[in-house]
Amino acid sequence: MGDASLEAGAIHRTYGAIFDEAYRRHFTELYAGVSLRRVQLRVYVSPDYLIDGRTTYYIEANARLATIGQWKLEGHGGVSLIPHDLDSPDHGLISYEDWSLRASRSLGPFTFGMGLAGTNYPVFGPSGKIRFSAQLSRAF
Repeated sequence: MGDASLEAGAIHRTYGAIFDEAYRRHFTELYAGVSLRRVQLRVYVSPDYLIDGRTTYYIEANARLATIGQWKLEGHGGVSLIPHDLDSPDHGLISYEDWSLRASRSLGPFTFGMGLAGTNYPVFGPSGKIRFSAQLSRAF
């Protein structure tokens, strides 16, 4: 649709380790999104992320922030919306945020990238720590 594109689909995810037993290592998400020139927005809904079957949500924005020579700088921000524990007197959803900043460039048939990421979401590991990552990938 001109400069915008719409998408929808389903993803099945599998994680090797989860630090909170209230969550499944294998789960399905349905998603819908819109992409504009440099920005993508998506909403994910998972009916089976929690062991007890309550629905969870994730909203994300991804953007190409700059191109400097052969380097691309990309940013990501996300919000997870998770129901309170069943035994909690609180109702509604708890929000957790995550972010990342990544620089990448092509190296022949490969792409090299490095970045920083952080979250206050405690399910996949200790929260509050900023992590550095580097990767070398090749599409085929």
